[in-house]
Amino acid sequence: MKNSNVQLSETGKEQKLIEVRDDLFRKVGRNLINYQKIEQLLKKLILSSRISGPISQLEEILKKKSEEVKVQSMGVLAGQFIENTYQKPKESLIEQAKIKEIHLSTSIYFDVGDDVLERRKADLKKLTDERNNLAHHLLPRLDLNSIESCLAMSRELDAQREEQTKEIENLVSLIKKIGNSLKEHADFMNSEDGYKLFELRLLQQSSVITMLLELSVTQSRSDGWTVLDKSTRYLRDNLADDLAKIKKYEGCKTMRSLILTSEVFDIIEEQTKKGGTRLLYRAKPDLEDIYH
Repeated sequence: MKNSNVQLSETGKEQKLIEVRDDLFRKVGRNLINYQKIEQLLKKLILSSRISGPISQLEEILKKKSEEVKVQSMGVLAGQFIENTYQKPKESLIEQAKIKEIHLSTSIYFDVGDDVLERRKADLKKLTDERNNLAHHLLPRLDLNSIESCLAMSRELDAQREEQTKEIENLVSLIKKIGNSLKEHADFMNSEDGYKLFELRLLQQSSVITMLLELSVTQSRSDGWTVLDKSTRYLRDNLADDLAKIKKYEGCKTMRSLILTSEVFDIIEEQTKKGGTRLLYRAKPDLEDIYH
């Protein structure tokens, strides 16, 4: 009879181990799925936060980017997410102006302090390390024949889940904010002011304005100003058709009018030695710095 009680006790321990172990396996699967959710959210944010390319190639660019992101590891995704979401993109009007067809460039990022940026980097590094440990290094730290070991790991997984949940909520919130920003952007571009801005960007990206920018550097005087008549003669000799078309399209009868309409240049009048006047122009300071 005593032996029977001992046998029952051993059976109870074995059943308890099975229950604890099954619960542990469930939590491992749950947390691995949560990490995959985080990866999917990071991919979505990477794909939606920055879009850039010529209109004719945009679909191909997005497809290629999606294929690249699809196979990236969580560590790479975290780094790219940080760069896209919390750092200002290195783009400029000058770079856009060198493209000869309509170019779409949309970038959404959150301007945060260095402390927030470093904290987010640390958070994502910790998540990445814990994900790798769970996927690749769990068994060396676990004794599947020990109830105590399984319970300790189960508690660790519960704490891990809390961190996962917070990160998922944070990423979902960012996606909603970006979605709202994109909707506001789309509404603006469909408005009259948006149309005017689009027209202005087309002008700024034109071959004529691009050439004027280059001439404002290569043909400038020591004081940084360039004689407009000299640049105009160059345009008539090399881009006569483009110049005529853009002046007609913009309704600009004079080069002065075209210069001012582009909003790329500053312009002044200067007296000549013969008592007349001439126009001088130069790229606005912020654009000039980028160009150099």
